[in-house]
Amino acid sequence: MSARCCSGALDEAGLRPEDVDLIITTTVTDVSGAIADASGRPAADALILLTPPGAVEWSRGDPRFHMARSDGAGRYRVRSLPPGAYRAAALIAVDELAAWRPEWLARIGAHSRSFVVTDAAAPQTLDLVAVSAHALPAAASR
Repeated sequence: MSARCCSGALDEAGLRPEDVDLIITTTVTDVSGAIADASGRPAADALILLTPPGAVEWSRGDPRFHMARSDGAGRYRVRSLPPGAYRAAALIAVDELAAWRPEWLARIGAHSRSFVVTDAAAPQTLDLVAVSAHALPAAASR
């Protein structure tokens, strides 16, 4: 029964039920940090994008793609990311709908930072410097 309930999503991903490993854990990953602007001041309401390295478009429903907003003190926290390699970027003056467009992943590449989420129970800290949308290179024309 479990294979049938998920078969549509597996088909979309090009997978078969036997290609999937189900991992159950009580360990929750925890990544948090501070977001600063270019002058070092806390950046409130910055958009933090977390993606797998080499991603060229967002994959809705994939837990490795995540967005968060910094609070009034420039702090953010993301829990329950699957362990693995990621790229992280913080942006100012960008809304979530714009960030879903594939061209944004290309535009932020040079301003993103690599990090690895481990499956250890210890929280991880990742501080970032936010980049204004106006400072990003223009999207490549197609």
